[in-house]
Parts: sequence; structure tokens; C-alpha cells
Amino acid sequence: MTHPDFNSILRLCLKKYNVCICTNGSFLNEKKMNSDFEKILLSLRPSKTRTVSVANATDASALKSLSHAHKIGFVNAILCGNKSEIKSVAEQNNIDISDFDIIHCDDELSAAAMAVSLVKNSRADILMKGLIHTADIL
Repeated sequence: MTHPDFNSILRLCLKKYNVCICTNGSFLNEKKMNSDFEKILLSLRPSKTRTVSVANATDASALKSLSHAHKIGFVNAILCGNKSEIKSVAEQNNIDISDFDIIHCDDELSAAAMAVSLVKNSRADILMKGLIHTADIL
């Protein structure tokens, strides 16, 4: 997995709390399951929202995961990369990135350098790989 997506994180959380989901997607008590899920999310919510710096944030999966995590109070984000491409990907996939800062970078390598420098200079807490080769971000 290149970067965490929300469903994978959810599965890990459910496993941690020994919550079982039927393979056909049904629940014996769906209302209770929704309530339990909300309790799990509340218990996992950090006391301080973390800021994620994304290198070349033109990946729809990364943007979708960040948007969802932001809506439930886990993260804020600084998106590094070509500003028009980032906005285009978000628009094409109906992803709300209006609360995120975008730092325009001309190419993938400068986006990686910027994302890393944001973490190094304590403007962000977490570095996330967007649509960029792993070797380029390392």
C-alpha cells in the first residue's frame, strides 16, 4: 500500500476493538454498529489535529483519504505540487480540498523537497507520499 487509505485504517481499528463485519456486508444490529463505530472514531481522535504535508498531491486516493480524515477532525493538510492539477483532480473526483493550503511547485522533485521541508521546519507533522516515485521522495 503506497499510502494509508481510510478503509484500511478502519479495518485496523475494527480489528483492534474486536469488531466483526460479515463478509456480505450485513450487520445483526446496524444501528449498534454505527454507534460503536462512532465511539471507536471518537476514542481514536487525537487531542491535537495533525498537519499532513503531501508530496505531489495529485493522487485522488490520497486527496480522498485526507478529505475524509479532515472532516472527522483527524488532520489538516498542506498540498504540494502543481496547483491547477491538484484542483483538477479534486474537482473531477468531487473531493473537497477547500480547507487545505496548496503550495504550487513546478515539478515532482520540488514538490517532494517542499513537503519534506515543511515537516523539517515543523509546519507539518506528517509526510505523505502523493503521486510520486518512492525513490524521488526518499
